[in-house]
Amino acid sequence: MQFVWKYVDDLVGKGLEWYIIVKLLLLVSVTLVSLALPLAVLLSSLMTFGNLGESNELTAFKASGISLQKVMRPLFLFCAFLSVFAFYFSNNLLPVANLKMRALLHDVQNKRPELNIKPGVFNSDIDGYVIRVGNKSQDGKILEDVIIYDHTSRRGNDRIIIAEKGEMKLSEDKNYLSLTLVNGSSYKELPEDNKLEKKHPMLREKFEKDVIMFDLSVFKMGKTDESLFKKNYQMLNLKQLQSAIDTMTLAFEKERRALSKSLIRETLFEEQEKGSAQRKKDSIEIKSKQMNLPDLQKKIDIYAKNAAVLPAPNVQIKTDELINQKEVLPNFNKLEQLRIFEIADNIIRSNKNTLEYSMQSYRLQSEQINRYEIEWHRKFTLSFACIVLFLIGAPLGAIVRKGGLGMPVVFSVIFFVIFHMISITGEKLARESVLSPFEGMWLSSLVLLPVGLFLTYKATTDSALFDWDAYLKFFKKSKTKK
Repeated sequence: MQFVWKYVDDLVGKGLEWYIIVKLLLLVSVTLVSLALPLAVLLSSLMTFGNLGESNELTAFKASGISLQKVMRPLFLFCAFLSVFAFYFSNNLLPVANLKMRALLHDVQNKRPELNIKPGVFNSDIDGYVIRVGNKSQDGKILEDVIIYDHTSRRGNDRIIIAEKGEMKLSEDKNYLSLTLVNGSSYKELPEDNKLEKKHPMLREKFEKDVIMFDLSVFKMGKTDESLFKKNYQMLNLKQLQSAIDTMTLAFEKERRALSKSLIRETLFEEQEKGSAQRKKDSIEIKSKQMNLPDLQKKIDIYAKNAAVLPAPNVQIKTDELINQKEVLPNFNKLEQLRIFEIADNIIRSNKNTLEYSMQSYRLQSEQINRYEIEWHRKFTLSFACIVLFLIGAPLGAIVRKGGLGMPVVFSVIFFVIFHMISITGEKLARESVLSPFEGMWLSSLVLLPVGLFLTYKATTDSALFDWDAYLKFFKKSKTKK
């Protein structure tokens, strides 16, 4: 239902056949197994052991010397088999279903609605034409007071057709629509390069009968090539995901190394001196004529002050390679010092812009890699979630001792909502690189697994889980021991 309401605008009014909608809903249902299967395991295990406890069959088992662990063992093995099937499903069947669903949904979204001309309403369903009719017969074939704006020349409203009546008729293959107009006129604006434009800028024609053919082949729903969506992370199996992750990671590291090499230039000034010695000499001579010594000294002091307040870069340099500023600058005259500071200032600004752009690009690439890694871990978390929720549902049903659809449904909804909220939160944090994909996708299972083990321990030892007096006695004993 969530899918239906989300894409209702794409489904309604398209003239879709019923089997296309059924096929689309079935494919969507397959993609929702990852949500339905853990909930089904939780609810079924809770109802089963709740019924056994309510009918005192668990008591009969224990009286016969059969512990709760032995009762749970065959169902646990079945749940383990179900987990293997869930892994096979998420790795082999789910990508295919996602691929076919995405391709079919793309076809449905791009299918144009059938031609539906309503009286008094401008209709632009057919490319290049806008049609308005004053009245329409009940069978939809006879039109009155027809106005057609022809845009097929791609020059705007350069042709208008007005007719008293019109008759619509579909071809046998329904690829063309013929509109026969009776007693009308057409007005066409001539192009600018027409020789008659100066004397006759508009061409007017009257007709008793005119036939216009409309191409309706674009209204049919085509079949999109599924290979267009094959590279999406939801359409890949485990092996393909790992290959895509390795490829993107190598490309990401290659770009980072290239950026590092472009920013770290050991012979920067030597390269600039080799390529622009004459240009700098001319620039120094020109500046020496335009600027006096106090102005040069003032500008050098400003550059030096700005350089002094810059934070130290996080780069380790050997001390023997470090040259003191006081030993270098005196070897240059004032204009050369000014040139050095200008070059350094330009390099810093350029590197800053490059880093800002690269950070945004790396952030997008990192998020894309995270999506693929999240999908890789999802193949396993679905299987493990079935085991975790069984360890919660089975002992909880034995403790509550209520079957049917009452109390089990309440507890199932509570634990499943907790499980789903933690899963969504962990996935979002992993996508934004707050947590690693492993931590984000396994967060819900790691949080609920201790709860399942605790409930299993309580059920096997016949502990009173909801007996608050027992907890108060425990806390009192712990205080007396202190």
